Order: sequence, then structure tokens, then C-alpha cells
Amino acid sequence: RILAIGQLVGGMAHEINNPLASILVNMELLLGEVEDPAQLETLGAIKTEADRTAQIVRNLLTYVRGQGSERAVFDMREAVRGAYALRRNQLASQQIEVLLELPHEPVLISGNRVNLQQVMMNLLINAEHAIRADRGRGHVWVHLSTSCSHATVTVDDDGPGIPPELVTRIFDPFYTTKPEGEGTGLGLSVTAGIVADHQGRIVAGDRPGGGARFVVEIPLCQAAPGDGPGEATRPAGGIPVPRPQGRILLVDDEPDIRRSISKFLTRSGWVVDLADSGEEGLRLLAQEEYAAVLCDLRMPGMSGHEFYRRLEGSRSPAVARLVFMTGDVLSPEASRFLQAAGRPVLSKPFTLQDLSEVLSQVVPA
Repeated sequence: RILAIGQLVGGMAHEINNPLASILVNMELLLGEVEDPAQLETLGAIKTEADRTAQIVRNLLTYVRGQGSERAVFDMREAVRGAYALRRNQLASQQIEVLLELPHEPVLISGNRVNLQQVMMNLLINAEHAIRADRGRGHVWVHLSTSCSHATVTVDDDGPGIPPELVTRIFDPFYTTKPEGEGTGLGLSVTAGIVADHQGRIVAGDRPGGGARFVVEIPLCQAAPGDGPGEATRPAGGIPVPRPQGRILLVDDEPDIRRSISKFLTRSGWVVDLADSGEEGLRLLAQEEYAAVLCDLRMPGMSGHEFYRRLEGSRSPAVARLVFMTGDVLSPEASRFLQAAGRPVLSKPFTLQDLSEVLSQVVPA
């Protein structure tokens, strides 16, 4: 039954993530074009709800599939900053002020950066909802510190706090105190699972002076920056968008995704060729050389798996410039294939910044 539920969730996620990818990319394009404040407010509200939907899907998938296995040495400050950056506008719109207190020196963790950023995101969302339900405005304090063996993140808020009888239940899956339609009961359960997967612990209690306090402890990594399989931090200016150097081939059976991604790339100076199937993509590759190839993984007819195998079998140089896009983030078959192929992957829905970053991996600077 659990396996069947997992397969059902994976299929649903794929069907939801495809339209979400198109919605979010188009929203980012519109937000860069519109100048009228009223329209910007409306578009921002739509994007916020689309982001919220994507967050619900990610939480559900993380709960069903367990935690990610990819590990690298990274700076825990970046996970905290990344989560705050994603929620900053929403928190500000709710008149919730956030104060970050981070050490000056890197706090090195060996783990899955995306998952630990998810932990920070879920705790910020939890604090936001508690404050909003109580009085509509307030404060959140996030403090990162280190001991000889652990990194400790303390998230305080001045909301209503946690009733004593609920402290032992708030990490249970599908348990929520939010009104119907405002919570799935997965956020804190997913958070606890990720922390446990990193040999850490999370506790909840009262904040001195009123409100709630969540404390997360994760073992420190004693390796020096660069010793891990991944980079410890991202450069301060972010990964630069690669300069346009010719043509990009976009292979996807979803017309809206082709249109929205093509619009962004064309505005950035690229020439974009579109293919609605793997067969059409192979035909175009036989006629033209491309700086990068973006290919959906699950397509009718020739799948991304077969597309890759055909390129690999013909020793096509396009293999080294191939990036997969997928909303199929759960199935064991897709995970095994992507791991074996070793190509960069864009998980739908993705942002334009995600797209720019992954292009920088395959296009020379």
C-alpha cells in the first residue's frame, strides 16, 4: 500500500509540476516587465500562491520518498540565508520582521544543502503562520551558533507559542493546528525527518518572554572548505549567466513550457530551436550544433531516457551539453537513470535563476 501511495504521489507530482513550471517562469517574466504597482501586487500574490503550491508538493514528496542521499560539504549559513531569501518578501508583506544572527566564519556541514534549506524554510513558514493567526504582525529571530561538535540553529517567534499538550504531537505527520485548507500537517514532520537523517535533533518549546522556540542541532564537518564533493559556498555575486554563444535546443512536449523558456532565452540573446518530441530533437541535432540541449525526461513516444541513449550510442558531442528537465522526481527508475547519466537536472518547477545556473554548468564561461 505504501509503495502504491508513493507511485500515486509521484505521478501526481509530475502532472502538477509541469503546469507549475510554466506558471512560475511566466510569472517571473511578467514581474520583470510590469511597472504598474497595482499590477505588480496582483502578480506577486499569484506567484506567492504558486510558490506555496510548489512547496506543498515538495513537502509531500520529501515525506513519501525519504531524505535525499546526495551529500556535500557546505556552509550552513547559506542554507539559512537561502531559506530567508525565499520567504523574505512574503514575511515583509505580513509585517513580520526577521533578524538573522550568523557567525562571521563558515559553519561547515556535511549533508544535503537543499534538504537543510528546506528545514529552515519550514521553520520560517511555521513561525509566519503562528504569528499571522495570532495578531497579524510580529518578529522572528534566527540565531546560528557552533559548539565543538555541532551547529545549532535557534528559531524564535513572538507568536502565541505552543500549548503544552501539543508539544509531543507537532512533529507527527498530517497533524496540524491550522484551519482547514491552510496546512497539510507535513511541514514539521518533514523537518524532523530531515534533521534525523543528518544525525541531528530538533526540539520545540517556549521562547522566554512568550512565543515558540525551535532548536535544531546538526553535527559539524571538520573538513576544510573544498574537501567535500560539492562547493562549500556560492560566490557572493551568484553564478553568472553564461554569455549567449549561439543556439540552444529545447526538447519538451509541453507547449507552454517551450514558449516560456524560449522567451526568456531569446531575450537573453540566444537563438532557440524547439522540438516537441525526442525524434524531432534528434533530427535537429543531426543538422545543427548546439551550445546546450534542454530535454524533458518524461515524454510520449521517445522518452528522455531513450533520447540520451541514442545520443550516447552515436557518440554525439551533444551528450556533454545535455541538461534534463523533469517533474518526475520520485520514481526509482528516473532516479537511477539520472544518477547513472550524471547530467545536470532541472527539477520542475524551477526559477529562471535555476535555469541560468544550470546552463553555466554546460556552457563555457
